Amino acid sequence: MDKRYDARGIANLILDRTDQAGRAISNMALNKLIYFSHAWFLVSFRRPLVLQHFEAWQHGPLIQDVYHSFKKFRDRPITSRAERLDRVSAKYIKCEVELDRSELALLSRIIEDYSPIPAAKLRGMTHVLGGPWERVWNYEGASNPGMIIPDDLIAAYYGRRLLSIGDMDAYSESPQPTSLRSFRQ
Repeated sequence: MDKRYDARGIANLILDRTDQAGRAISNMALNKLIYFSHAWFLVSFRRPLVLQHFEAWQHGPLIQDVYHSFKKFRDRPITSRAERLDRVSAKYIKCEVELDRSELALLSRIIEDYSPIPAAKLRGMTHVLGGPWERVWNYEGASNPGMIIPDDLIAAYYGRRLLSIGDMDAYSESPQPTSLRSFRQ
């Protein structure tokens, strides 16, 4: 089954969790948290977390729907939630997701491990030499419309990181959530 979630719903879940923990995060940090969630989800469940594609932008990977939902906050803490147009009621409603227990457990660990990290550090963690963002951003050859970071590139890179680093903490240059191996299926 190819169950993917709207990235704006994942963003709202992350924002709700970080608010509960008393951590304010910016749009840049939020996009990086979704990126790392997506990467480790690909490695753990061997399927994408979000429907939308990540693009390589100057400050790292992002999803346009998430970026545009919160761009009014600039680098300030986000205080609202992403909405989508409900085509039945023609009203905007909060984007929500319903994750199963194992999906929520993985995302909870990622949020716990990554959300204390400052946005600039998260940015640097996505800019590693040879990483998915860097390979797309510094692409040589024919045009790369939209600068899309392919899921297979993300999965391959982070899959190799998992095999080579064991259980490292999220502050390393090769981050992964604690005890991620228990989520591999």
